[in-house]
Amino acid sequence: MSRLFGGVIQNGYVVRDIEAAMRHWIDVLGVGPWFYIDHLPVADFQYKGQPSPVDISLALANSGTLQIELIQQRNDAPSLYLDFLHAGYLDNVTLGKSSLIKGLYGKCPGQPRTLTKSALSPPR
Repeated sequence: MSRLFGGVIQNGYVVRDIEAAMRHWIDVLGVGPWFYIDHLPVADFQYKGQPSPVDISLALANSGTLQIELIQQRNDAPSLYLDFLHAGYLDNVTLGKSSLIKGLYGKCPGQPRTLTKSALSPPR
């Protein structure tokens, strides 16, 4: 645990199919419900110092005190998300204190929805 930032509070994963990933976390791991935003508006995104029109979808759920973040990039704009997807490993681990995270909820400009097992479309 970091004395400055606190313990690990989030693991983030870049995935190829966010709905299949949520379904896996719900059905296999029992993690959900999911806070999901399809095509999250991202303003002024830059990658390696250059503007990049990234289009992402984002899902968040908690497993105990650990938050799980799933990210799917919906286009092929240059980004760290594609870098991590091609590398095939964990995107991020976030250190922090719960008081820092509480202020972030409710500030999202997209239209979030909560997904549970019954809200997901059937497997293809």
